Amino acid sequence: QTLSEVFTGRVAASREVITPTLYADQIFARSIKADSIEGLEIFTNQISSLEEKYAGLDTKESDSSETTDTVKEQLALAMKKLTADTLILRLDGSILGKLSVNGALKVGGTAEFGGETVFVKLASFLDKTIFKGMVSFESAPTFASDTAGFAVIAKDARRVRVVFDTPYEKQPIVTVSLTREESPLLSEADEDLKKDIALLEEEYVGAVFKENVRYVVTEKSANGFTIVLSEKASRDLQFSWVALSVDKAKSFSSEPEEGEAVPPLADPTEEISPIEEEVEGTEDILPLEEENTETLPAPDISEVPIEEVQP
Repeated sequence: QTLSEVFTGRVAASREVITPTLYADQIFARSIKADSIEGLEIFTNQISSLEEKYAGLDTKESDSSETTDTVKEQLALAMKKLTADTLILRLDGSILGKLSVNGALKVGGTAEFGGETVFVKLASFLDKTIFKGMVSFESAPTFASDTAGFAVIAKDARRVRVVFDTPYEKQPIVTVSLTREESPLLSEADEDLKKDIALLEEEYVGAVFKENVRYVVTEKSANGFTIVLSEKASRDLQFSWVALSVDKAKSFSSEPEEGEAVPPLADPTEEISPIEEEVEGTEDILPLEEENTETLPAPDISEVPIEEVQP
């Protein structure tokens, strides 16, 4: 059978258009009746499944309330244990209960802890840390090696230099004291040896007091400082030191009291000859009179009456 083709801009039918096959890009219709539509079976099956699930539900208000309560109970049971490989939340959340993290916890933004915070194991602060409130240590803290230490001036030396491993941001406050460390044998020695060590300690202390050891801290900076003796050490001298960095450290100066004159400072570099030194007040001292060395005549005692001594 020979097929014929009709090409036209528009076809209008007042009642029906009957054809076994209709090709069209778009179909506009108020309603469509069909035995089957290919490609919509999956949606049709899902709709049928939903109809079966909710077929027993009544549209009454009481039944609707019971259904809502059931859904809430099932949702609450599901939220009691939530397991997810990857969870990304783009909203604000609140956890009213306890949050336990068995793995690592990383916070990219600002973290604020409103209640008490307990770190059971080691806590490391890699950057600058500011404590604005009071800080309390229940056990002895341990500081870095640049905070405190020891320095030894050997015999016949006058100075020792202390250098910090990491320079301070500003010049620290340094305190130095002459120290006699405990003998390493003292803790393990017997009673007789301890007595001998005690005698040596007393001898050392007496020698230091007798020598009147004087020292001063100089060349102090953010990198270190130097301890200088007034004269060469007659024995090894050990010092302990502490260096602290203080923010906005306060400095105080003494002021003269009312009526008290402040004497000018003497120039320590100016030397005064003992011969040329004038002794104050010597102009009022009178010269000593020459001693009289003339020999006086002996007195004549022949004319002196002698009294009789009564027995």
